[in-house]
Amino acid sequence: MTVLKKVGLIWSFYKSFIFLSLIVTICFVVLFWEYHFNIFQILFWIKAVTLGITLRSKTKFVMLDEPFTHLNPLQIEKVKELLLEEKQNKGLLVTDHMFTHIIDISDSLYLLKNGKTLTYFVLR
Repeated sequence: MTVLKKVGLIWSFYKSFIFLSLIVTICFVVLFWEYHFNIFQILFWIKAVTLGITLRSKTKFVMLDEPFTHLNPLQIEKVKELLLEEKQNKGLLVTDHMFTHIIDISDSLYLLKNGKTLTYFVLR
């Protein structure tokens, strides 16, 4: 692939990202003004949209860092349902400090410290 094609590919990705960001921003402004959503509801939907786009992508593996952070219990349950559904189609690597939620969705757990594996558990 030539440098020009690589630059064109990056530019087309950048344009589509800007377009998607603009659409998402407009949707959230409408939700905020028209339906009086509070900022926490909007932040959840932003997180839900980005999680949905990431999990529904055509990749074979997805890495998520703290997907349960700043969510209320009902929202956490929805995210867990989405993760359980998508783990049938692809590999998931999820890191979080909320261990109980990680245990609920995991097939195996690794406990790491200073870049080394301390313990490995098979749950299912």
